[in-house]
Amino acid sequence: MCDEILKIDPIFNVGIPEKIYHYTTVKSAQNILTHGSLKFSEINKLNDPYDCKNLVDYQSLCHMSHDKRIPKKSQVRKDELNDRNNKFGLICLTETDSNELMWSHYGDSHKGVCIEIDCYKLFKMIYRENKKYKTFINISPVNYTKISPTIYVPNYNCDGEMKEYVKNTFLTKALYWNYEKEWRIIKLFNDTQELLYNPPHYRFFKYIDKIITGVYFGCNMEGKDVVELHNQIGHKIDKYKMIKNDINPHNYQLIPEKL
Repeated sequence: MCDEILKIDPIFNVGIPEKIYHYTTVKSAQNILTHGSLKFSEINKLNDPYDCKNLVDYQSLCHMSHDKRIPKKSQVRKDELNDRNNKFGLICLTETDSNELMWSHYGDSHKGVCIEIDCYKLFKMIYRENKKYKTFINISPVNYTKISPTIYVPNYNCDGEMKEYVKNTFLTKALYWNYEKEWRIIKLFNDTQELLYNPPHYRFFKYIDKIITGVYFGCNMEGKDVVELHNQIGHKIDKYKMIKNDINPHNYQLIPEKL
């Protein structure tokens, strides 16, 4: 494993998968392939009402403010914490290309696309961006728990505190989400000018097209979309169509068939 990958230091100490995947709609896949970039999700638009909204230690938040009084809980959630979390962007990925629930929830009811990415090359890209722009950017798996952790607001200049904050805020979800086997790219947009010119709906991770190794078409994808995407992708990237397992029809299983 190369030094650049080791220096990323994922927040949870786990093995790195060879490939990692991103489920999306046909339209989004066309944009990703055209512009070569993945969009960072806005924190307040995630589909889990508890995601990135774990309990806060209010005293620690108070220390980060000019006002040393402990604010009301409702004020903390709506104002201070939201302002801090909006400086972060997330890109959600997964370890699996054949999970039926993932295809249903994120792959447009099996009419969409699953994009395969070389995970080692992705780690190298993240390391180089971190080194070039001197910003916090990390990729790590999500941890699934029965009980939500308490959030301690960090000193953004302290690496240890930042990692603990990111782990408990952005990388911890309820146990019932564990079927997703999710990984996340997390970036802190901390520069005033960067925040001004890159509001949440305009934040992208660029050059992702350089490390895409496969595209999987959903089993319910419309014929015209198959033709358009097939032509757009060309011959440089492997293409697959998800089909039912006819070899063992009693199994609820989708398998990729190479096109």
